[in-house]
Amino acid sequence: MKLKPYEEETIMFESRLLCEHEGLESIADRSLAFTIHLTTLRDTVGIQKAIFQKIHRSIYGGRYSPDDFTFSMMIAGDVEGSRSGYVPVDVLKAPLYPHYHGLIVFSEGDWAIISPNLSAWIAVIRNSIAEIKEVKNSEINDDGCYISESVWIKKFEPKLDKHAKYASALADYIQYIIKADLIANKQSIDTYCPMVFPHDLDKSSMSTRRSKALFSRLHDIETKFLPQRMWG
Repeated sequence: MKLKPYEEETIMFESRLLCEHEGLESIADRSLAFTIHLTTLRDTVGIQKAIFQKIHRSIYGGRYSPDDFTFSMMIAGDVEGSRSGYVPVDVLKAPLYPHYHGLIVFSEGDWAIISPNLSAWIAVIRNSIAEIKEVKNSEINDDGCYISESVWIKKFEPKLDKHAKYASALADYIQYIIKADLIANKQSIDTYCPMVFPHDLDKSSMSTRRSKALFSRLHDIETKFLPQRMWG
């Protein structure tokens, strides 16, 4: 049994997200999941880079530096109706509800500082993202209460699902957030292309070697998981 191309792509993104981290067994416990609603997906590469740098500045007071690894982030564009596995070309090109899904994974040391006051740090991160002009404004009623939030962030919670597609809960979620890109690729549309930070900012030979080595390791784990997924 072999993994399918989209499954290998999922593992590739997972390896890029995690390659700079230590303590991989606790990764899911120090991760945040987020959704960001937008007014447009134009210049999506620029928006995704801005989100990463905004988050970094809000927590650490400055832009990311390759000499100071603190957290990694994966982000991918999405569109309404993508869960069905089919999205019309006109919707892919002009979605009514463009948005991003993503993951933030903190280093062990930083998570030890952030986790005791997580709700406050989530608010800091949310407010920094909301400053980006392409992010949709949250809807607030006359009493000042949120009707709908444009930036949603919470601690990642792995689902204990006997029908899980991957041995890794993060891989399951990564496949979920790249679903629109998998659909768009068939139409040669690159608007929803995922990005991984800091990997996509620092494509050094060392980072590349680390991600390739981790890909091999994760690929082996998921290949061994296939019989359990199919017949368990």
